[in-house]
Amino acid sequence: MSAVKLMLVGFASVMLVACDHMNIAKLSERVIPGTDYKSQLANKYKEIVNYEANEMVDYYDAGYFATKAMNVLDRKDTPGPEKLDDWYIKEPFKHDLTRASRRLATALKMGVKDTLPEATAEAVVGFDCWVEQAEEGWQYEHIKTCRDRFEMAMDRIQEKVGLTITDEAEAERKIVIYYDHDSSDISPEDQAYLSAEVGRIPMHDKVSLTVVGHADRTGTERYNHNLSVERAIGVHRALSDYGIGDRSIGVSAEGETAPAIPTADGQSEPRNRRSEILIKMNF
Repeated sequence: MSAVKLMLVGFASVMLVACDHMNIAKLSERVIPGTDYKSQLANKYKEIVNYEANEMVDYYDAGYFATKAMNVLDRKDTPGPEKLDDWYIKEPFKHDLTRASRRLATALKMGVKDTLPEATAEAVVGFDCWVEQAEEGWQYEHIKTCRDRFEMAMDRIQEKVGLTITDEAEAERKIVIYYDHDSSDISPEDQAYLSAEVGRIPMHDKVSLTVVGHADRTGTERYNHNLSVERAIGVHRALSDYGIGDRSIGVSAEGETAPAIPTADGQSEPRNRRSEILIKMNF
């Protein structure tokens, strides 16, 4: 690189740092009202800025997040979570942060910043804080604090949307209904449970539902298959009655071939007499 280019790069870096430091002062004077996602996100970045500047005396990172907060407030396109490739993450932290990044990306695709603005902002800022601390890589208590902040926010999001976001970045959930011996009737208790759970299923066009019926190994294989079909159809009917009949619900039956608890032939096992409702969000 030529001397002129080196001077230009160096000058640009100095200007960026100076701009970041100016934004610390600007942000400290900025009152951020509102409960929408952008307001929540900017306020939570402001907390990080105050902590880095006033307690850690780390003006470089304080300035970086001050600029990010100002961009959240002033730009039409809201900045997303930090990209791991933009940071020098020490090896022991890469694996968990990569999985967390994928999970957070899935949550954002689900539209949670509009429906759960505070929890989503908390997850994003917790993740960004975790990334920044992992790059420093030596304040383990601070790394844990940021990671816990992210994980607790993700737990809240998952609880509210009724789906678990896996480390493979899939959003899914399983609801299980159990039966008395040789029965496909849904008990009153399970009817109430199923009715409540239906209210937690995300009404999103990318959500798919599949009902799978199962049986234990008492009775013949053919009889158990037919019984598992009746169980799956009964759950499908109940789901439709509870208000989601306008969406496609897949139905299948496994009979005695996919037990939750493997048993000998002819053995009764209540945990195998079940229907599983598999809920997935596919992007």
